[in-house]
Amino acid sequence: MATTAAPALQRPLCVDLDGTLVKSDTLVDSLLLLVRSRPLDALKTPLWALRGKANLKREVTTRVTLDVEHLPYNRPLLEYLMGQKGDGRKLYLATGADAGLADRIARHLNIFEGVLSSDGTTNLTGSNKLAGFRSRFAGDFDYIGNARPDLPLLSAATTPMLANPDLGLRMALRARGLKPQRTFTDRANGLRTFIKAIRVHQWAKNSLIFLPMLLAHHLHTPVILAAAIAFVCFSLCASATYIVNDLLDIEADRQHPRKRKRAFASGNLSAGLGMAIGTVFLAVSFAAAVASFHLFEKQDQAYKDSVLPPSVEARVAIEQGAEFGWDRYVGLKGKTVTMASFGASAPLADLQKKFGFTVDNVVKVAREVMG
Repeated sequence: MATTAAPALQRPLCVDLDGTLVKSDTLVDSLLLLVRSRPLDALKTPLWALRGKANLKREVTTRVTLDVEHLPYNRPLLEYLMGQKGDGRKLYLATGADAGLADRIARHLNIFEGVLSSDGTTNLTGSNKLAGFRSRFAGDFDYIGNARPDLPLLSAATTPMLANPDLGLRMALRARGLKPQRTFTDRANGLRTFIKAIRVHQWAKNSLIFLPMLLAHHLHTPVILAAAIAFVCFSLCASATYIVNDLLDIEADRQHPRKRKRAFASGNLSAGLGMAIGTVFLAVSFAAAVASFHLFEKQDQAYKDSVLPPSVEARVAIEQGAEFGWDRYVGLKGKTVTMASFGASAPLADLQKKFGFTVDNVVKVAREVMG
């Protein structure tokens, strides 16, 4: 036992950062913080990216400071690394993240012998990282990674290990006949995490859309279809709003005793995936909203009058967003409670107060309309 353990302890153990030691992508986290704290600088990111990904990372890192203490570390992996450090093994943080961020993480954890990272010119991932290993280490090395760019490192490592590996990497390893010696898993159930992230339970509020139809006994196919489309619009748009809010608040949430367990703050759902989901939900909700407007406009006047009786002129439309055409339905004597400016990021109650989506304001507008 001792004869096989000693060589392993003598080999340097190199650990990837994004998705491996930390469950999130620190570049995406930094970009979100940049958007939140320095939105004008965020507009420059395409120009920085034109000069290479390493330059992008350097520019972003020099402008924002991630809270490295509260990053979502892979706890089983971190415990293993601490144990290896205690046994006298030399550990190295090997990451594509910029040196400024990587050095701060290394200082915080205080377990690494050295750091290999991007320097503003060279993006230290894939073959670049392998070249860095070969120039830094005289002999063999062990490596822990999580994604397909880590494949060259895992193939060259004496002992390849994984942490929360993605599907692409697992398939690539299987195709090459490479079997990882150990896997460190620290992530929640994907479906349950997704459902929590989009706040499905909040969709129940939108069931009020069906109430007028039920009370008026208008249980006809066009009415039911229109109500269903409206329900989908409101629900997906609300979920997208929650996702955007969570992404922009990711730094603050990680410092909160309860909110740090949220999908994006905990790293159980990637911020990149969150942005994709939010974009799709918004696109579908707006497309469905436009479709519902067109569907209503195609109905005959008798149907329109049955939904919006001409005798009822006291009308109020409430949309926690842009007015989006509601003015044509409230009429000349009606009013809308909508947003006439860009949004903001804050707790929902504060935003509702800021933009007038409160019971008191809605009642005030309704009374004004009713004369």
